[in-house]
Amino acid sequence: MQTIVPALSVEIIRSDIIGHLLELTKDPIPNIRFNVAKALEVAAMSFGSTPEGRALIQEQVAPILQTLKNDVDVDVRYFAARALQKAA
Repeated sequence: MQTIVPALSVEIIRSDIIGHLLELTKDPIPNIRFNVAKALEVAAMSFGSTPEGRALIQEQVAPILQTLKNDVDVDVRYFAARALQKAA
């Protein structure tokens, strides 16, 4: 995900990727959840310079990262907090 996200459009991220990432936030394996945070960080950095990208970040990416920021796993919390900082 982290490799292909910069090559995708905001619309593809919105329609085809975000829903799957949201589902993966519920995965029992912490490494999956912190990789979701990392992928969202890349998306935020890639699309934060456009109006539609900023809207995507505010409407969908930030809420997912807020959820992950309260995860039981310390690594998930760390990567979610870092992604939120970069998305701001």
